[in-house]
Amino acid sequence: MIRQLYNLITVNFKEFFREPGIIFWALAFPLLLSGVLGLAFSQSERPPIAAAVVASADSAEFRALTARLQKPAAANPFDEEFRLIPGDEAAARLALKRGQATLLLYRENGVWQARFDPANGEARSAWRALDQRLSGRAPTAPPQVLESRGDRYIDFLIPGLLALGVMNSCMWGIGYALIDIRSKKLLRRMAASPMSKPAFMLSHFIARLSFIALESLLLFVFARLVFDVEFQGSPLALILLLASGAAAFSGIAILCASRAQSLQAANGVVNAVTLPMTIVSGIFFSYQSFPDWIVALLQYLPLTLLADAVRACFNEGAGLAAAAPAILALLAVGALSFLPGLKLFRWR
Repeated sequence: MIRQLYNLITVNFKEFFREPGIIFWALAFPLLLSGVLGLAFSQSERPPIAAAVVASADSAEFRALTARLQKPAAANPFDEEFRLIPGDEAAARLALKRGQATLLLYRENGVWQARFDPANGEARSAWRALDQRLSGRAPTAPPQVLESRGDRYIDFLIPGLLALGVMNSCMWGIGYALIDIRSKKLLRRMAASPMSKPAFMLSHFIARLSFIALESLLLFVFARLVFDVEFQGSPLALILLLASGAAAFSGIAILCASRAQSLQAANGVVNAVTLPMTIVSGIFFSYQSFPDWIVALLQYLPLTLLADAVRACFNEGAGLAAAAPAILALLAVGALSFLPGLKLFRWR
């Protein structure tokens, strides 16, 4: 019994270390991911709280508010920093919709008032920190709830979930599926047949596009009925955005699946793409809270491009012209990943 157990354990270890892909995804990738995310999240200083202020940058009220919110020289190192974004009411609301600010400040009857979505825990914390800094120095009024469509946290979340669904559908439905077929030795039979290889890949994309359309429709109908989420932009722009997003992630999925041989490697490859972007691309919270040098990179990730453009269609009424740059960028990502993926693809 003990001898048999020893031999079986030895076989498992040998199988593990004979697969370089498994070693990388099981041992090296978690270290790399923790290092990258550690650089983003473990800053020596916390990111400032961003507030959109309905006031001119040159006005006396804005300058006075800025002075009151400045961190004292002898302040506790854990005290919050504030970043105020001045502008008219339309600009302030736009900053909220895009996640560039967590709450809106405006002056009424000589009193600074705040508006935010109470469902957003980050906004509630920001208001408490702001009110604590202002208490005893200026009169403040209780915050008002943001109830208009497009300004709530749920209005920020649903478009992000649509974009996330496109990525996951393509990466798991195409990338993982192709590696699964290869591991079952079915690809070599298909390659030996008169089958057109580009047509084989295109069939996966078209099938996945159909599923994405159904998934997106169900999510939107659910959000509309339950949360009263409203779509304000161009339906054609949204359709083209979802299709171009599917093209981008289908190309990435084919490139990722081009060489992997086992399902363990498939899990690692797919998670290596989906997990980091799910965290940093502004799906559940705004990526604007990251340091500026990271934001400059994050805004060009495929999932970030898709989520920002879909969010603009939902909450800002963006049309086809506004969505065109994101559509073209996503199509370029799809082409630049599909062509080398098809060339490198291992059919046996």
